[in-house]
Amino acid sequence: KTLQAEGIRVAILLRGYGRQEGEPVMLVSGTTPLTASGDEAVMIATGLPDVPVWVGKDRYTAGLTAIRSCKVDAIILDDGFQHRKLERDLDILTVDATQPFGTGKLLPAGTLRQPPSALSRADVILLTRTDLAESLHEVKQTIKSIAPEVPIAESCHRPIQLYQLGDVECVQQRQCLSAHRLLAVCGIGHPNAFAETLRRSAPQHLELLAFPDHHQYRPADLEQIQNRATEIDATLIVTTQKDEPRLLPLFAQEHAIASKFYVLCIELVITEGQESLRERLTECLNRGLQEF
Repeated sequence: KTLQAEGIRVAILLRGYGRQEGEPVMLVSGTTPLTASGDEAVMIATGLPDVPVWVGKDRYTAGLTAIRSCKVDAIILDDGFQHRKLERDLDILTVDATQPFGTGKLLPAGTLRQPPSALSRADVILLTRTDLAESLHEVKQTIKSIAPEVPIAESCHRPIQLYQLGDVECVQQRQCLSAHRLLAVCGIGHPNAFAETLRRSAPQHLELLAFPDHHQYRPADLEQIQNRATEIDATLIVTTQKDEPRLLPLFAQEHAIASKFYVLCIELVITEGQESLRERLTECLNRGLQEF
């Protein structure tokens, strides 16, 4: 959105995690089948209908396709910090402030994809969920000890809308959550953060039902959700935008809990370091456009 506001034509490249093998490179829209593109690609394409979103395991080929097909000025790689084969002009590394170093061990023994020393490769470090972190100062000090020259920006996820699953026109006032008993349902990497975001709306009751990240929901899961909602007398079932495309196919036919299912829409808000981030971005764009 920042790039668009500057008149930059931008495309987004994703690997397409969870997609079935098909076309090597695919242009995604909000109506592209989940199996062909993956849940994150559908979510981004739906939220940014004017931005071409491409999926492909080979980011280089996907990038060339985007440039030739859409005449773009800049390309954003989602989850591209490890993609060392493709030269980047700017690395913005996001770090979850609530669990910055995961379990402290690399995959497969732990959750880290790279050692903490890789922080020094970043051009900008963007801390996320800073409003939920218990010791933000310590997190920043640790990062600075590893990457003292890299600027740090801070951000949080702010709820902006609550709409019925599959119907973005059917909107509830987010403030109404305080009048409800909630069952939070999600299959994302950090389910507790989602629950905490809902908890800040002060609902009458909140329970989290978490599935694995990128979980492909089945009818049995829907029955489990319905049973748990009944047990706790939930008046609303709330899920994430990432889960929405994976849940929607289950509601092809009428279901008893369909009217209770809502999606919490959030946006990333940069709270500290926005100017330094914009400066790095502007420098990168000016240099890239001149070379192009």
